[in-house]
Amino acid sequence: MAAPCLVDAIPIAAARLDSATTVIETNALWRAWGMAHCVPCPAMGVRLDEAWRHLPAPVRQAWQNVCRTGHDRAQADYGLDTTDGSRRWYRLEICHLAGGGFVVLHSDVTAHRNAVAAAEREALVDPLTGLWNRRAIDRLLAERVPAATAAQPTLLALIDVDDFKLVNDRFGHVMGDRVLCELADRLVAAVRKGDEVGRIGGDEFVVLVNGVASLGQARELSERLRRAIERPIDLDGVALDVKASMGTTLLDGSQPDAVTALAIADRRMYRDKGLQCVPSPSLPRLAVAG
Repeated sequence: MAAPCLVDAIPIAAARLDSATTVIETNALWRAWGMAHCVPCPAMGVRLDEAWRHLPAPVRQAWQNVCRTGHDRAQADYGLDTTDGSRRWYRLEICHLAGGGFVVLHSDVTAHRNAVAAAEREALVDPLTGLWNRRAIDRLLAERVPAATAAQPTLLALIDVDDFKLVNDRFGHVMGDRVLCELADRLVAAVRKGDEVGRIGGDEFVVLVNGVASLGQARELSERLRRAIERPIDLDGVALDVKASMGTTLLDGSQPDAVTALAIADRRMYRDKGLQCVPSPSLPRLAVAG
């Protein structure tokens, strides 16, 4: 019976190489795993630095870090497209052995990466409407404001539903939630794919529209958003007339940071609210039609 290999005890696909990077030992998982995943897991006697020349740059860099610069350990994740059109992610780990040579570990980390991505996305999404939440909008603004230019401005619109408390008081919070979800869907439908919509407060929304060509187009987009919000909403046969206040600004490089940009839109929104509101209890800003 042949003596067990050093890598046989490793619970993932593993191979041992000599100092010239030639494969001298592989475990059963390495031999089976490469074929099952369509990933190059070279056989005995093959030099790994030659077999992996075509792999992505992070893999080659990790390989060089250990083989040529003397690092004890390096790892890299890389993605490969599969025949069914999906993309799988793999992790390559390379360890320098004290007695000479290397151990290479190869594993499928697709499930882990998907779980991490899902958790990260969940932390940035409003659970009620599915829109970006305040944290996500803050991140987007932190990216967009410094990058904005007069040649390629972005419209920032801050929208507040007027007197929304009346909906919750009259119809209950379940109906109120339905109204918010309907308004969220309308805002998404009113902009293009690639534009951003978020809910940053109870009844407060933010819209970012890229590539606004002129002030005239900005005004047109603002009115489109207002019309989308203010169409009556059918709540089980009851037509709800919704009104909203809006403040906008063009991100064009003139705002020093995201806080300033939001503050400008916020001031304009409250000015709009003051101009629109009619101080009469018989004419609430949010009323039941009919």
